[in-house]
Amino acid sequence: MEFVGKKWEIELYQVAGSIISQKLVDSVKTVHTELWKKMDSIHGVNSEKKFRKETIAEMKRISKVQKIFDSNRQIKKRIRKIKGQTSSNLESISDDGNVYYWTIYSFQRKNNPEFKWEPEFKVGVSLTKNKIEVIELK
Repeated sequence: MEFVGKKWEIELYQVAGSIISQKLVDSVKTVHTELWKKMDSIHGVNSEKKFRKETIAEMKRISKVQKIFDSNRQIKKRIRKIKGQTSSNLESISDDGNVYYWTIYSFQRKNNPEFKWEPEFKVGVSLTKNKIEVIELK
């Protein structure tokens, strides 16, 4: 949804596990209704349905790309070589929507007083070419 929102120039905010007042719920509903009226004027009637349909299509593309990423031996091998914990985060998509970019982070328990995750390398996965490119950061 984040990638489609960016394409549609809609700012999205994730709110999970929060308890909010009825007044805030009502306010959000009002803004939500106004947003989709404005989107209808930009993207045509039923823009909310179009947005949801596009989001589902994007989720399917991400699922395909995730499978390419997860099955790549080169990436698995590089991640295993990293000492400490690792995290792979899908962070961006190319302007043409064909290349998805992950950043692989490491977390070292020792000598890490700020508890920071450090980027190790990036991976670009091309959906159209079914190829992976490792992008060195250091």
